[in-house]
Amino acid sequence: GDRVEFAGTTCLAIATADGVASRRSRIVGGRDWVRLGAVEMGLDCLRRYLQGLPVNERIDFEKTE
Repeated sequence: GDRVEFAGTTCLAIATADGVASRRSRIVGGRDWVRLGAVEMGLDCLRRYLQGLPVNERIDFEKTE
């Protein structure tokens, strides 16, 4: 049968006393893929922030807006 595709816009931010780092992304795919992508993006942002890397770099499953 036909596969239903969804898209989800995910916005997240990390706020500290020094400022705010934010990221917005549109993830396309099935509902589970969008959910998984949002979780992976959040964990990637946190990892990057803790390592002093730019938070706003895109990863493979993100679609540019």
